[in-house]
Amino acid sequence: MLDKSDFKCYFYFVVEMMLRLLYFFCFLLRLMFNSLLQTTNKINLFPVNSGYINHFEYDFHQKSISLSYISHNIDAKSVAFFKKRCCFFSDMPDVPIYIFTHTGCYYSAIAQVIMSHPTGTKFYLPVMDYLLNTDVIHNIEKLRELGYDIIVGGVSERRFLLKMFKQSISTKILIFSDVPPGLFMESDNQSKRKVTFFTRNGCLFSGVFKLIEHKKVESCVVSYKHNPFKKDVLFFSDKHKHSDCSGIISSMEKAIGNSLKDWRYLNYIEFYYQ
Repeated sequence: MLDKSDFKCYFYFVVEMMLRLLYFFCFLLRLMFNSLLQTTNKINLFPVNSGYINHFEYDFHQKSISLSYISHNIDAKSVAFFKKRCCFFSDMPDVPIYIFTHTGCYYSAIAQVIMSHPTGTKFYLPVMDYLLNTDVIHNIEKLRELGYDIIVGGVSERRFLLKMFKQSISTKILIFSDVPPGLFMESDNQSKRKVTFFTRNGCLFSGVFKLIEHKKVESCVVSYKHNPFKKDVLFFSDKHKHSDCSGIISSMEKAIGNSLKDWRYLNYIEFYYQ
């Protein structure tokens, strides 16, 4: 006999899968219509590689990722049900800083990393200011009900950032590294770092690198591969020393390149080079 919480889990899961199937059939119809018209709908992957990815396939995959968050809009006690829908490709390294890419269900990746630590662990999560009052952040904060100490703050909140920089090595910091600076008009040269990204001279936000260099601790890159009708997979890079900036960027490139259709910013790649 299902209790109310389990029933909600299965209900949300069924709704999610039905919508995903609907999007999938729409995707097939668009492909058929496109082939009849013989038009080109491809995203050029340069400088990632010399190939192309079908725009319709990318669009369907991104919609499927968005649908996954329907299931997360429930109470934290039911989260174990959805934890089973993702597997780890390798063991999770124990490091003070986890560097996330915007691949797959990246907020689910954060939840998976949190739930893989002992209860009582303290986490700091810096996010873009406009995300602070969104459902995805509220759903991560629900994990406090399971016994985790989760502190979320905006990247422009100086008091929050100062506290994060002063945290002990036992506090885990979850931070995104691949937001394109060119997307944000308010970004200045002090907030950016010049890097070689996918063989071209570009920029990334400098916050993650300043944090690692200041704290002088190890880190690893975390990426998420979404499979619409199978289990999702969470990937971890090897540990990186605080001085290994180029190694961190290489791990980011590898994580993104493993499944380009999972990358949130594929359509915005030129914003890294402005």
